[in-house]
Amino acid sequence: FLAMLSHELRTPLTPVVSFLDLLEAEPGKSEMVRTALAAIRRNIELEGRLIDDLLDLTRIAKGKLKLELKPIDAHEAILHAVDMCQAEAAEKRLRVELDLRAADSWVEADAAKFPQIIWNLLKNAIKFTPDAGEIRISSTNDEPAGLTIAIRDNGIGIEPEVIGRVFNPFEQAGQSSQQHQGVLGLGLAISKAIAIGHGCWTGVTWIRTS
Repeated sequence: FLAMLSHELRTPLTPVVSFLDLLEAEPGKSEMVRTALAAIRRNIELEGRLIDDLLDLTRIAKGKLKLELKPIDAHEAILHAVDMCQAEAAEKRLRVELDLRAADSWVEADAAKFPQIIWNLLKNAIKFTPDAGEIRISSTNDEPAGLTIAIRDNGIGIEPEVIGRVFNPFEQAGQSSQQHQGVLGLGLAISKAIAIGHGCWTGVTWIRTS
């Protein structure tokens, strides 16, 4: 059902994106129109991400999440995720600091799914960090064969009794915050499933498999 629903939800987005491309290419737009078009594109991309999450959840539930492992640079994945979220962070005047001190940042991972973990965690940090707040992304080689990536923020935090549930599908730190943010609560669950698929789930740490 979720797979069929995801397909039906994606179909109407195709012509919307096509017309949006045409509108953005038109010269002589006012600043208000440019701002409105940018907001439309952000929301289309968000809708697409939610649909992708539903598809990923379907694959995970059926045990069909396929990963193609190859050497990738985790630092490049982090920088790409930060670049993708730059506009959203700027809109809230968030300061995103990078402390990528790991000397060895290469991991055996899926080139598409590994960055998705970073992207989901960063999106969560942006969502729940107040305006003009701070997000810090760091990397360290705490162990000879390990790479630890940490994303910290000064947002609302999570109650200790809830931490064990936030990585379950459709769960968030609290019902009120979930409704306020208007999200499905799938990002962390999918990130956990991807990490487990790599054999590297330890809660908050990515351990290199090679």
